[in-house]
Amino acid sequence: MVCQALLYVPAMLGSLFLLFRSRHQVQSGRCYDFFFLRGMAVFCWGLAHLFPLREEPLYQISSMVFLYLFYLFFLLALRAFPLPRQLAVDRWKTYLDALLLTVLYTTLGMGLLVNPAERAWYEWRLHLQTGFFLIVAGLVPLAAARWRNGSRQHTGLAASMLFLLVDSLAPLLPAWLFSFLAAACLGGMLYAQLNTGERAKQAEEGDVGLVQRLPFFLRDENVSSLLIIVSVFAMLYTPQSDPVYQSGMGCFFVLLLVRWGLAIYGDHKLTMELLAVSRQGQPEQAPEPRDKQDEHDKLAELLRMNQHLEKLLVASNEHSMRTIHYENLHKMIEEIVNVWYDTLSGVTFLRVSLQSETGTSYYEAVRSEYDSFVDPSYMTVTVRLTVSENADTLLSPRYVVVEAIKEVPITKEEKPIFDLLAIHVRGLIQRCLHNQQSLELRLMEQEMELAARIQYTLIPRERLVLPVAEAKAVYIPAAYVGGDYVDYLVVDDRYSCYLVADISGHGMPASLLTTGIRSAFRAVIQTCISPDEILSRLNRLLYEDLLRTQSFATMCVVVLDQAAGVLKMSRAGHPAPLYLSKSRQMVLECGRGVGLGLYEDARYPLDEWPIEEEAMLLLYTDGLTDLGRRTKALTPEDWLRRWAAATAHADDHFDSIAAVEQSIWQQARQLEQHDDISVLILELKQPFRFEKGENDVVSVRSMS
Repeated sequence: MVCQALLYVPAMLGSLFLLFRSRHQVQSGRCYDFFFLRGMAVFCWGLAHLFPLREEPLYQISSMVFLYLFYLFFLLALRAFPLPRQLAVDRWKTYLDALLLTVLYTTLGMGLLVNPAERAWYEWRLHLQTGFFLIVAGLVPLAAARWRNGSRQHTGLAASMLFLLVDSLAPLLPAWLFSFLAAACLGGMLYAQLNTGERAKQAEEGDVGLVQRLPFFLRDENVSSLLIIVSVFAMLYTPQSDPVYQSGMGCFFVLLLVRWGLAIYGDHKLTMELLAVSRQGQPEQAPEPRDKQDEHDKLAELLRMNQHLEKLLVASNEHSMRTIHYENLHKMIEEIVNVWYDTLSGVTFLRVSLQSETGTSYYEAVRSEYDSFVDPSYMTVTVRLTVSENADTLLSPRYVVVEAIKEVPITKEEKPIFDLLAIHVRGLIQRCLHNQQSLELRLMEQEMELAARIQYTLIPRERLVLPVAEAKAVYIPAAYVGGDYVDYLVVDDRYSCYLVADISGHGMPASLLTTGIRSAFRAVIQTCISPDEILSRLNRLLYEDLLRTQSFATMCVVVLDQAAGVLKMSRAGHPAPLYLSKSRQMVLECGRGVGLGLYEDARYPLDEWPIEEEAMLLLYTDGLTDLGRRTKALTPEDWLRRWAAATAHADDHFDSIAAVEQSIWQQARQLEQHDDISVLILELKQPFRFEKGENDVVSVRSMS
């Protein structure tokens, strides 16, 4: 029992392999394919011989059912063997032969069940008669085809026929001999399946004439006659009178007569057609086998290449969906080379290398059947693609080179497949470069965001509130960071200082200079309170740095003297401040010095104005007047009119600073911004006078 299981279980596994292989070899419908049907037949054969190992009736009946399916699938497999279209067996013959097989098997099976005493005789007759019927009925279309499908398919067909013959003689053979012969036939079928082309054709190309079709029908008629004679002998040679067997064989005999009559009618019809063609003087022209075969081979080659291309495109798409970086680039190239090498038939050497402009190989992936290295001069095909014209490094090579050797010369139709390999590898490298650049750009953006946060912390965000004045800074950079600087600082109870600066240029260099100006301003204000002197000292401190960076800075410094009730101002090349009150709006006329960093010993004029009314002083950079310059830029006078309209409110609780700030932001959102915008709003409250207190301390009193 164990020895039998060692035969039937591997046979079933082999049949599953045949079914799996048929996935790639079916051109039309899988259910009527030679390889698929043969695999189903072997699978049922294994089950039919495994179930009798159990004594239960259910297993015995199941064994009979699967044995019938084995014969039925084998008959259909023989009829599905790839033949020329004109030599294919008529559909009605296949149905009639399947009915004959069913009647024969049912007759013998019923006799086996009705006469248990004759079990051995019926089992022997069941295998022998059914196997003989399949061998005889299945040989006709294959003999008429003249074995035109190639030796590999003939090897599998011969193994199948021998397997069927061994199964028919199973009751007469010793168990060890039957197992050996059955295993050999199964091995032959598997071997032939492995060596069969990638697609078994359902029908050969080309036409078969009437002269070639006539022998096919005549052989079919002879086979019907032979089956009738054998069935008569089978009916006569019966050990005892068995009505079930006799009646079943009678039905079988009648069906054979019907088949024989239909075959004679088909022969006669074909003969008349051939005679009609001959009488018309139009002899049938035989096809040109050589030209048709060459055309067939070309079409088969194109189909094979199309299959290869589809598989390679699927593999390329899978790699495209994966995340790639320099750490896994070489591994992915190795995987791609393996897929190409395993898919393309006949390729004995394949190498993909990343090379420099001088031919130095940075990296290479090689698949070869040779033990030693192959000289590139012997390559059958070489493809070179440029990765980048501007780079030539290990991470960004200049070229991708594909080199290959085949057993036969590479045709012009196969060349694009190797071009596709080079294009795919180049695409992976370019994706790595793009991902690396995106990472570097993101890191740069993070650094810029950090610099912007740092710069925002250096500019005062809160409003400065003094008894006689309030100040607020508005800062709108054109990019992440800018070159404007706004600051105000309370020096003591008497003095407060206000500064607006604009460094030439934009971006990170200008932003770094603003940090130096802030540090220098905060240091100078501790020892000097006059605006002109502040500018002079800042110019001397920053001159070397501005000279080395080829930059300069404009600046306006205002000092509020609360004790004297005056504003002191100096500017270094900066736009003049704007003055806004209920009685007048104007651009203040004041002296203007040169920008910081232009002359080392520059001097700056000093202007003073007494505070006589409630007013608003606005210090700004030129980004304010550049706002919307491509359409219609706003001049200082335009801004004064807008701010005057925004602050025209009678309520004493109206926040004029907030109104001016809102107007600036509104215009910045609506108009195109080209430069950094910085505005320092200094609101001077009611006029004030100064009196001496009892202890000679200066006090401030508002004037009604």
